[in-house]
Amino acid sequence: MATPSQLFANQRETNLSSTIALVEVVLSELGHPAVLARIKDPTALHAWQIPKGSALTRVMLLNRTEFTHLRVSAVVMTCDAKVDRPALHAHLLALNATLSGAAFATEVTASSCSASAPRSISTRAK
Repeated sequence: MATPSQLFANQRETNLSSTIALVEVVLSELGHPAVLARIKDPTALHAWQIPKGSALTRVMLLNRTEFTHLRVSAVVMTCDAKVDRPALHAHLLALNATLSGAAFATEVTASSCSASAPRSISTRAK
């Protein structure tokens, strides 16, 4: 049988397992069964997607060198070719200056752009 020190020898894996469990408990408490929210995302260790009306919130655990990051993001607007993108970017930068622990970002495709509000935090144990 493994000793307690062997069970917790890989702190990164232990943190990842406990973070997954915590995310899934929170999702369930919010009325989103984790088994239904799980998605495959090639950029994430684990990912979930939660619909609320027309919005989709994504929760992802991202592998980073030092420790795993928890990123929560949602598209808050979409825009077409008529949008003045330099003005939009200036506005988002101004909003970012007033935020703490969150930021707005844009994703641009050939036909549209979207503004999202991602939030990343470390899952490193203190």
